[in-house]
Amino acid sequence: MAPQPRQSAPAPDSPRSSQSPPPDGLQGDLELELLGLANALYNLATTVVFDSTKERDKPGGGKPVGLRV
Repeated sequence: MAPQPRQSAPAPDSPRSSQSPPPDGLQGDLELELLGLANALYNLATTVVFDSTKERDKPGGGKPVGLRV
């Protein structure tokens, strides 16, 4: 008999499952806002990492930084 896949448990300090809808009112609004900000920060970070990797892989070593003209 194959083992059943385990569902991930919510964090010990989480008041509810991450799949449940946010509560009504101010707390729900704040949770949705924080979730949106976290997603935007993640997207920004992955873009920065991707762009820096792309610059590093170019012939010539990328842009010179800190050189005086």
